[in-house]
Amino acid sequence: MKTAKNKLTALSFSIVLVTISFTTFATENNLEATSDLTYFEEYFDAENYTKELGIKLDSEIQIQVYNVYGSLIASGSEKDEKVKSLMGHSDLLTEVNGTKYYRLSYQPTN
Repeated sequence: MKTAKNKLTALSFSIVLVTISFTTFATENNLEATSDLTYFEEYFDAENYTKELGIKLDSEIQIQVYNVYGSLIASGSEKDEKVKSLMGHSDLLTEVNGTKYYRLSYQPTN
């Protein structure tokens, strides 16, 4: 009887230890997964913030295009069709305070 009691006690103790081990292991894995998820959420939030900031800064850039004689022929943002077409045939001179200055490489015929 004493041997059966010892075996039962040892088995119960083993079951309790295994249960505690699995519970602890599962909790640690859950915490690691949560911290990894939080890291990726923060990373993608920062990436989206950077993109939004870049878009806001890009939209403020103004373009001025001058002809070969130094006269201003177009002014606006990079999104304007006329400015876009002239930028392809122009040389960037400089950029000052968010304004890019271009000069046409040749005199257009239109």
